[in-house]
Amino acid sequence: MKTLLLMTLACFAPLAGADAITTWNKTGCDAVFATPMLPPMATRILAIMHTAAYEAANAITGRYPVKLIAVDAPSDASVDAAVAAASRTVLLELVPGQKDAIETAYAGALATLPTNARA
Repeated sequence: MKTLLLMTLACFAPLAGADAITTWNKTGCDAVFATPMLPPMATRILAIMHTAAYEAANAITGRYPVKLIAVDAPSDASVDAAVAAASRTVLLELVPGQKDAIETAYAGALATLPTNARA
């Protein structure tokens, strides 16, 4: 029950800012809540999605030291596009029943980027 409460708070808390991470957090929460599953599975899916987004963003920015996974990415790549692509990939694999909503969110995310920044 505690896990469900924490997930609910994380997913329905007001967005702190309009950035790719908070946008994809909402998309991920919407996808798992629309799919019948137990809270541990939903938590796992969101954790995997956020890990992928972190690795994608960090591969570009190099802000944090890399411990296990070294991903090569051009330093001028779009962090927002990378976060969107990583989040989309995870969600499509783990919540395939929400494909239409995930693809709509992905198209919306790319539409906000300059043409040369799209993944």
